[in-house]
Amino acid sequence: MEYKTFKNCYADEITTTKKQHWIDWLDDIEGNDLWTVNHYISSKPTNGGKSFILSLTIKKPDGYVIKATTNTKKSILIAEAFFPPPPIIDSVPADFIYLDLMASHTPITTDQIACTISKLSSFKALGPDSICNIIFTQCATLLTPYLVYIFNAVFTYKTYSYYAPWKNFTTVELQKPSKPTYTTPKAFCPITLLDTTCKLLTAIVTDQLTFLLEHHHLLPNIHFGGCPR
Repeated sequence: MEYKTFKNCYADEITTTKKQHWIDWLDDIEGNDLWTVNHYISSKPTNGGKSFILSLTIKKPDGYVIKATTNTKKSILIAEAFFPPPPIIDSVPADFIYLDLMASHTPITTDQIACTISKLSSFKALGPDSICNIIFTQCATLLTPYLVYIFNAVFTYKTYSYYAPWKNFTTVELQKPSKPTYTTPKAFCPITLLDTTCKLLTAIVTDQLTFLLEHHHLLPNIHFGGCPR
């Protein structure tokens, strides 16, 4: 009897805490979180079960119809729709002459890492490494002195493009809104979940490249969007 009482108290406490957390989050939302709230409110209610993809059908150019009913076959059809084969002929001429190097690589600093960490959203979806952004935001002072050596070593030894674990990612299929049917692969869009550490380094490199592009006026005058203000 005592066990059941404690069990019920625990369940009530969990429910109350979840409700209070939701209220506190709504009170402090700003920026992109507004779109998240709108998505939660406007979405159709579900039974809380695990989502699944209906049987997919695709029609080949020769008129042959393929129907995928198993997860393996669905994955193959979706992968073919998301990742078409590369072109047979390279669009860059073999004898293309590149411009002279305008700037050499500058070492990453602790200030850059700390600034990039401060911009992270704490509760983004996890990548294959299962490391949450909040680990970096809450432990920035502790991790930054180690990350600065790791990130600079990546460029010193040129391992960014060859380090296999950082190439791994999880692709999640999301339904495109307001589609008449979700039985074709084109009714879905891919969301790629990368390793958090890799995303952090990529964000730093993106900031560096953006600065160089703007500083040396390498963007055309008709270019709009895509760059932070």
